[in-house]
Parts: sequence; structure tokens; C-alpha cells
Amino acid sequence: MRETLAAAILLELNWPKEPAEALVHPMCGSGTLAIEAAWMAQNRAPGLSREAFAFEFLNDAPMSVWEALKEEARGQLVAAPRAWISAGDNAPAAVVCARENAERAGVAGLIRFHTCDFRAMPLPKPPALVVLNPGYGERVGLEENLGPLYENIGTWLKMNCQGMRGAVFTGSIPLGRQVGLRPSRRTTLWNGPIECRLLEYELYAGTRDSRLLRKHAGENPPQTPQ
Repeated sequence: MRETLAAAILLELNWPKEPAEALVHPMCGSGTLAIEAAWMAQNRAPGLSREAFAFEFLNDAPMSVWEALKEEARGQLVAAPRAWISAGDNAPAAVVCARENAERAGVAGLIRFHTCDFRAMPLPKPPALVVLNPGYGERVGLEENLGPLYENIGTWLKMNCQGMRGAVFTGSIPLGRQVGLRPSRRTTLWNGPIECRLLEYELYAGTRDSRLLRKHAGENPPQTPQ
């Protein structure tokens, strides 16, 4: 996931919706979304760490104004925000990569990393936003084999994340329906040439989907994704 897309997802989800809202990001991959969240918590201006922009090489570029703006942005940086951010993945190599990326970004100390299945992610007390970016058959997995994973995501969100906000980012509309929950909002975003959906859920107590109750009762126990 590109940094710009991760930032767009967080902005669309209005994170943090309230000052104390935590962020939980299972299936974190290289950790881009969690790192962007940590930068937002720091009130870091976009591009603050970039070494140079093309306009700086133009004749008569107002460099004194630019340097003043950068200094102002640095002055607004919150070095140690009180942000509860966690990221996890069931692939140890992905977690190692995510941690290294966070170290390079200067925010490794702001993110709790976990190597585990998404259903084993430690969860904070509400308020919290839980964001998942599962495979959708383009780069990771085959679409026809991913239906059970999306159903398991819906079951886990419903049964374990009550009182929180949930979100699933996917490039497959049919797979998005397999979550089995009614989105409170759908947003179209593009991952390169792939038209994707950001599905947001308000995870209230109880359920309106009998399939989730049956799965939770053991009629169709969730399968661990490969």
C-alpha cells in the first residue's frame, strides 16, 4: 500500500474520531497504514522528512519562505503523542519488515507490533478503530478462495469489537459482501488501477446476521487463513 493511499484511508475514516480513539491494524503487511497513523498522531506535516522537492530547483524559488514553513511545521510536531496504535500480521517476515519501516520513519516506539492471526490481536477498550486490508485476488490470494476469510473477518469484528468502529479495504465488491455486516458508509478509492471500496462499520452489540450467530455457535467454525 502506498503512503498516499494509507493516508487517504485514515482521513476518510476521520481517525481519530475522538481524542482517545485507538487504532488496531491486523494484516498490516509492511506497516504503511500504522506508520501513517503514527505520523498523524504526531501532527507531522506531509512530506516533512522529504529531502527535496522539484520546485526547489526552479529559478527564483522563494526558499526563505519555504524554510520558514518547514520550521513552523517542525515546531508543531508532537514527539510523544498519547496514541494507542497496534499492528499485526500472521507472517513473521511481514512484522519484521513493518517494524523496520517504522524504525526508519522514527515511530517504532509508537506502534505495538504482534505476530499473530488477526483473531488473536490484542484489543484496547473502546473507542477504537479496527482497519483490515485483506487480500482480494489481485496481488495476494485467489478471489475464489478468499470468501471464508472475509466471513471470518465479519464474525470476528461482530463478536470481539463491539463498541468500536471497523473498516475493511478491498478491491473486490463480491468479497466485501462476504463480511456479512451492513456498512455504515462505502467510499471508493483507487489502489493504482484497481477500483477499491473502503467499508466502514459501526459495531453495535447484538447482531442482525444469523449466519454470524451460527458460526459463533460452532456450526461452521472459522478456518485459519493460509
